[in-house]
Order: sequence, then structure tokens, then C-alpha cells
Amino acid sequence: MGHKSQQEWIADEFTLPCQATQDTVWVSDPADSTVHETGPIHQGETIWVHRELFGSGPTWEPARLKDNKLGFVQPHHFSQTVHLTGPPHSVSL
Repeated sequence: MGHKSQQEWIADEFTLPCQATQDTVWVSDPADSTVHETGPIHQGETIWVHRELFGSGPTWEPARLKDNKLGFVQPHHFSQTVHLTGPPHSVSL
């Protein structure tokens, strides 16, 4: 069995949708402040996180962005959307 490409890994493992509760940003590498990309995430925008990793770190967590790029976000800027019977409900992480 071959190794998954980064794109396949991101699509397969980052499946938990979370919605931005405020305008925020993503970064490509929070450990290196000298060379990294950043971009906006607007309130209400959905990202996808890894179920087992999300909320495990103190500040930055990996996430699949709306363009399927891997970025790092601050989890306290997002809430997990839970779909029950009826309208969706939000649960803060």
C-alpha cells in the first residue's frame, strides 16, 4: 500500500467542520514567524479539522481551509457545527 499524498491526507483526515465565530487568520507555519503565508478567514466561514488533533494544542491547530490548503488556525476562534434533527446547533470548543 502506497503513501498518501499531502492532498489525499488532508481530504481524508480533516473532516470535522468548524465555523469561524469571528474574523481571524490562518498561517502556514506558526513556528516560523519570518517566512510564512497568512490569509483571512471571515466570520461564518467553514474550515475542516482533524477530529483527533483539534483542541489538543495550546494555540495553533492544523486545518483544511476552504481551498483545501493546509493551514494553522487558533481553535478558540471556531465552533464545531453539530447537525441534529432540525436546524444546526453550534458547540463551542
